[in-house]
Amino acid sequence: MAAVKPSLGRVLPGSSILFLCDMQEKFRHIAYFPEIVSVAARMLKVARLLEVPAVLTEQYPAGLGPTVPELGAEGLRPVAKTCFSMVPVMLQELDTRPQLRSVLLCGIETQACILVRPPITASSLSQSPPSWQDPVPDLGPSSLLWTPLCLNTTLDLLDRGLQVHVVVDACSSRRSRRSSKSLPRTAGC
Repeated sequence: MAAVKPSLGRVLPGSSILFLCDMQEKFRHIAYFPEIVSVAARMLKVARLLEVPAVLTEQYPAGLGPTVPELGAEGLRPVAKTCFSMVPVMLQELDTRPQLRSVLLCGIETQACILVRPPITASSLSQSPPSWQDPVPDLGPSSLLWTPLCLNTTLDLLDRGLQVHVVVDACSSRRSRRSSKSLPRTAGC
């Protein structure tokens, strides 16, 4: 299969979907959390008005709690996940939409779930490439270096040939470096 060149295309209601990633109670301490949820809630309202489907995930809901009510996600069934990427638990949803071209992505934990895949180490290169279906091997302390392909929603969606639009003002992380003296919200997430 030839590699698909990532591109940024138009967001059209008939070929787009909104992904809402892990906006849960235990993340309320994250920098700009109220603003992030407010922007995501507006995205959800617009998606509903334009009849763009929306999906919602919760990372380990037993430990991190439910989706915050101010998101306004009534009527959406949260899908529990334990992998950082939303793609493995959304495969059926993605596969039932052959017209899908664009994903709008909002969420928490951008360093893991939304944007950045951790580095591949020399020891992980000696293994056959893992897939999202593989169990995480128990390698002791070095298991943190193992890189499953399902670690990142954005890259997993790009691998499927989809255009990904990260809604910067609806994303953040527990490890956010922003403070009131740092860059404005629109400078990055």
